[in-house]
Amino acid sequence: DGEGRLVEGEGERGRCVEVYEGGRAEHLLRRADLLLTAHGDPLLCRSLLEEAVALASPSERGAAVAKLALVLHTKLRNSSAAETLLLDALKAEPEHAELLCNYGGLLLDDARKDYATAEQSFAAALRVQPDHVTALTFYGLYVQEFRREHQEAERLLTRAVQLDPQHPDALSHLGTFLGKVKQDFAGAEMLYRQVMEVDPLHVNTICNRGLVVQATGGDMAEAEAYYDLALSVDPLHGPSYGFKGALHYSHRRNSTAAAELYEEALRLMPADSGVLANYGHLHARQGNVGAAEGLFRRALASDPQHVMGLCYYAALLAEAFADFDAAEGLYRRALRANPLCPDAVLQYAELLGQELKRYGEAAALLQRAAQADPHNPEIAQYLGQIQAMEKQAKAHKPTHQQLLARKELERRRLLKVREARRQRKQMLQQEQSPAAQQAAADLAAQADNMMAKLLLTEEEQGQRGRSKSAVVHRDPPPPPRSRTRSRRSHSTKA
Repeated sequence: DGEGRLVEGEGERGRCVEVYEGGRAEHLLRRADLLLTAHGDPLLCRSLLEEAVALASPSERGAAVAKLALVLHTKLRNSSAAETLLLDALKAEPEHAELLCNYGGLLLDDARKDYATAEQSFAAALRVQPDHVTALTFYGLYVQEFRREHQEAERLLTRAVQLDPQHPDALSHLGTFLGKVKQDFAGAEMLYRQVMEVDPLHVNTICNRGLVVQATGGDMAEAEAYYDLALSVDPLHGPSYGFKGALHYSHRRNSTAAAELYEEALRLMPADSGVLANYGHLHARQGNVGAAEGLFRRALASDPQHVMGLCYYAALLAEAFADFDAAEGLYRRALRANPLCPDAVLQYAELLGQELKRYGEAAALLQRAAQADPHNPEIAQYLGQIQAMEKQAKAHKPTHQQLLARKELERRRLLKVREARRQRKQMLQQEQSPAAQQAAADLAAQADNMMAKLLLTEEEQGQRGRSKSAVVHRDPPPPPRSRTRSRRSHSTKA
């Protein structure tokens, strides 16, 4: 109130009244902290913190600036102002752990994606303060998502929770690790419940609880209710729009609503690889091949190891253009990035068996996957189908005329593939105005470099029938089913 008293309402912890002396940065920071915890007015919080920065002593200023930048970045979505504040403060205090941590978190944001500098900032914060819980938490998230070193990520996140068992972000990110990496949805839900006890309006946790319901095949109305609750807490929460869009497409069969939700998610997170890949998949299923390919290229330029984007793009190239060589390159990338991802294994095995007639490689791939995931009925079923196809092929040797016919068909297919590649490249160039080309130069360069590595040379195409060993890994999020089996539409990311 106007006299400096902050009154917290009745609750489990009882009624609490704190009286602050006016005009002290310490007290303004405490009031702002309580406002943030209670999800109060972010504009009032910003005003309190701006006053705290103005009144702060040199020893207090770093903490005040770090908190103000956090509000600007996460609550008011003003990343530029937050970055300016943090960089100016770091010039004066280059070893301030909270400033370094918040700067690293900002650089992970979709609008920045400066992962190398983010990692340097987190590492610097932990050198200064090895037990900084927030730095451990977000460094663990970085290691999980971008370095994909899951053992190290688990160590960092577990350490953060051990240091502060009631830290909402630490609990929430460890829960996400369990769900996404280990497929331990029960463990994830237990941690999410702990977060809700500490912070009932923790928006990422609310959203992720919906994701757990969706990923485990629960009540989709319940999952959607979680996404709606998250958006009522934060109307600018991009992931909730993206996951709700996937739900509407996969379960509601409502492509129009899904497209609108994806558009809103991309307005808030224009480089989110998961939303881009899902939206591309929607376009592909509707026959909008050009739009789908553009979205897949954007997704993979944002994250070249995004398994869902790689598999969706591979399926498009195989189905729409019969470009099996490029599709195989994408599947191999997906399996290198995420060991033994079941859907990537199934799709790649189908390509090897149905189109490339390399039954031995397909069977070996499925056998390795079956050993790693013996309870997956689809892998076992398709392994049986591949073995039956191989047996039939051996029993019916093609005649000389049939071999010649197949060779001619393959020659014609390769000519069509080359022409389709040329036309698609030309179309992509024409669709962009000079201004748009300049704005998207880095993105296009990344995508073109990626595709240059994937598209086999004419000499390599002639050796396509040679046996190749398949490296398989595992990645929890499910990409789409391939052409001849039932499709599980849209992968989801916690």
